[in-house]
Amino acid sequence: MDEKHDHPLFRKPLTRIEDWDTWKRCWQETSHVEELMGLLHVACDVSARDQANRTEFFAFLMSAADGWRDESFMGSRNDIENALRQTLAEKAFKMLSEYGFRRRQPGDDGQPEWLRFWLRDALYFALLRFLDDGDRRSGLLARNLSHDPPRTHHEDWAHAFAVNLIAKTWDIDDGARGIFYHFEDESRAIWRRHCADARPRYVRILHGIGRLDLLTRLPMGMESEEHRVLRDLALRSPFLPTETYDTLELALLKGWPAARVLVQVEAIMRARRKAR
Repeated sequence: MDEKHDHPLFRKPLTRIEDWDTWKRCWQETSHVEELMGLLHVACDVSARDQANRTEFFAFLMSAADGWRDESFMGSRNDIENALRQTLAEKAFKMLSEYGFRRRQPGDDGQPEWLRFWLRDALYFALLRFLDDGDRRSGLLARNLSHDPPRTHHEDWAHAFAVNLIAKTWDIDDGARGIFYHFEDESRAIWRRHCADARPRYVRILHGIGRLDLLTRLPMGMESEEHRVLRDLALRSPFLPTETYDTLELALLKGWPAARVLVQVEAIMRARRKAR
């Protein structure tokens, strides 16, 4: 007998998952954690082969990764099945960070292709939900990103992505130059509105990852709603949401960043008004 035909890899026909429909069917047909981990591991490779469904892949990864660092979201780690769900969510987050959030373009001066990909309705609004818990949050800090310094490359990439996204889309016309072609004026107007509407959420996201300092360097002032969100954050403890302060002076004495940033932002806004 030919020895190579006795090899286990020669005894089994091999194929690759080439498209989203096949990947999704494989995902739905198995409950084995090891198989699900493998599917998550190759999800982005499959999306590269099936460009038409790339948006759906990344929307799915955000959905699967949601709550990856919040044990209470998945349940107690003493429950074996919930612990396995937590492991799968963390794997989805790693794939999302490495292939969706990691910036691979050489610098910011060229066409920001990564931003063009994320400025799609389904992805962008799912991304806002992923980065900002909104009404679901139990406290004031982020659920899927940590307020503490990143512990891993994946968290570092996700933090950097969130900061870059906000810096470039706080004011589309200033921060995202080159993302729209000259014939896309209608798209630019739509995304200018979408991103302006997202600014209150941007403030919460920056607070959640400990980067409110970015607000003091953004090119435009704050509208009333994002200013209200920042003031609300400044007048309460970031770690004990029920602990609130009657005055900004009391909040400043506590030393929380949101209070300091609010003072700086309001000073910048007053200076800009006087300069007009």
